[in-house]
Amino acid sequence: RYGFPFAAVGVALAVHWALEQLAGPLPPFILFFTAMAVTAMWSGGRGALIATVLSAVIADYFFLPPTYDLGVHEPAGVVSLSLFLLNGILFSLVAKWREAREELKAQEERFEVTQRLQALTGALPVGVSFSQDGQCRLVTGNAAMLALFDALPEDNLSASAEDERSLGRRIRFFREGRQLAASDLPLQRAIAENRVVPPTEFEVLLPNGRRWVAEGLGAPIRDARGRVVAGVAVTVDVTDRKRIEDSLRESARALGDANRLKDEFLATLSHELRTPLNAMLGWAHLLQQGTLDEAGTRRAIEIINRNARAQAALVADVLDVSRIISGKLRLEPRRTDLVGVLDAALDAIRPAADARRIAIVASLDDDLIVIGDPDRLQQVLWNLLSNAVKFTPEGGRVQVEGHRKAGGVELSVADTGVGIAPEALPYLFNRFWQADRSPGRRHGGLGLGLAIVRHLVELHGGEVTAESEGAGRGSRFTVSLPAAPAAAATFDRVHPSADVVPDSGPTDARLDGVHVLVVDDEPDARELLLAILSQAGATVTAAGSAAEALEAVQAGPPAVLVSDIAMPDEDGYQLIRKIRKLPTNAGGAIRALAVTAYGREEDRAEALAAGYDAHETKPIHVSQFTTRIAALAGR
Repeated sequence: RYGFPFAAVGVALAVHWALEQLAGPLPPFILFFTAMAVTAMWSGGRGALIATVLSAVIADYFFLPPTYDLGVHEPAGVVSLSLFLLNGILFSLVAKWREAREELKAQEERFEVTQRLQALTGALPVGVSFSQDGQCRLVTGNAAMLALFDALPEDNLSASAEDERSLGRRIRFFREGRQLAASDLPLQRAIAENRVVPPTEFEVLLPNGRRWVAEGLGAPIRDARGRVVAGVAVTVDVTDRKRIEDSLRESARALGDANRLKDEFLATLSHELRTPLNAMLGWAHLLQQGTLDEAGTRRAIEIINRNARAQAALVADVLDVSRIISGKLRLEPRRTDLVGVLDAALDAIRPAADARRIAIVASLDDDLIVIGDPDRLQQVLWNLLSNAVKFTPEGGRVQVEGHRKAGGVELSVADTGVGIAPEALPYLFNRFWQADRSPGRRHGGLGLGLAIVRHLVELHGGEVTAESEGAGRGSRFTVSLPAAPAAAATFDRVHPSADVVPDSGPTDARLDGVHVLVVDDEPDARELLLAILSQAGATVTAAGSAAEALEAVQAGPPAVLVSDIAMPDEDGYQLIRKIRKLPTNAGGAIRALAVTAYGREEDRAEALAAGYDAHETKPIHVSQFTTRIAALAGR
């Protein structure tokens, strides 16, 4: 703006010299008068005053005698210089008056525009603020804007306000933890940069301490000549939206982690299932070829049996986790002495420990009595003992302790094994979590055992904790359970029949003279039951469908019916319902056992409700199965 007077005077000087070269001497102020007038028109009063003073100095130095000397000695020169200066001052005053009139008109237009905007935006649910000037020193807002900033109508919302006590100067703005200057805000930027500022997020900290997240955009307001005279900004509280977005991002991250864990679990499950399956199929092939000697045959049968039980244990863990997730895992609590439960768990794990020369030392108080499900409590202890043996090197030691504490019982399993890194301890009881997930890991498993332990202990009203001094320093797992009320009269000291207890084949019950009807649509499963029952001395009839079974019952009722549930056309539920409708002397009262791969508690309840006397889950335990048949037959 102030460069224009210098440029105008410079052009006047150049033209003056050029014309004097062509036409001779000219009146000294004629061209400078033009420069002063043009400057007054385009640069305002201050520019005209600058042009007047500059022109007077140049004209005096170059064109008024004596030339090249600042100073006027002739009366005519003094008069002409004085007149020029008076005209310049007059032009400056006129230009200043014109500027003041235009500014007043601009203020009136700005006021009219902001009044219209305020009227239009007064009822809008979003905050709208208005700068009343081109410097953003006075900012007002609609009702929504005042509510966002806890402000009154008379408050100045400008962060650029001259009065430091105004509300706008006491509000703090942040982005990514950094405090923003007033010039960084959308309204100020829109006015300073003369452009629309796109939506920008920032945090607002009010003087009363309330903090919220805002999204704002700004736009300049221009006059007819294109000059920025005011500004408008729209501000929205996006705190809830940001919270939802953060929650969605966290959910997406958790879902991604869950998907990753699922993929890792499925890969691990595939590996853990295929490993024993490989051993079983390989040794079964060798048995089928008939090339093994007697010792090799015994060895093959032992390996197949061990790996089949390993697979059954894996499936049991997966089913337990499914029940835990769905909230369908149920206990059958009764008064139980944990000494018997511990003895059973120790009996089950001792062969594996002896094979690796791992010493198991137990120190137990008498009468560790709790109210609990002995099968599930043994599962807890067997899992802890199994982990201790698995992660302890050969020649190591496992210490088992059980003591009465005030109001409860505390069991601990400590080992001299590989230990646990401190960063792994918080995740130890999470489902599917394993410290080493690499393909080259030394220890197998699905990462479910400790998660099941935690859930079972919590179902009993207790807690389980883990501690370790670090890698290579061993670990200790402690289970705390509430003690049983002292008033109860009796307790059961039991060795539970959980899946982890090895089958004791030589004690299979004899079924000589017992007529058993076996119903299963799968030939292999049917033949297995035929072989087991026949070796136990039973007379066995086989049926491949519910219809065949019904005909067999009507032809001659058996002593015991053993039936699968999932069969085509008619399932085991429909079969037993039809049988129970028969007259008693025609088989309507025969004893019935459901043998099925559906092992949930609700499956057992449905089988009993349909008419079966007992429910057995596949894979069956031979001795347990024959004992159950004998009991149903009244043996």
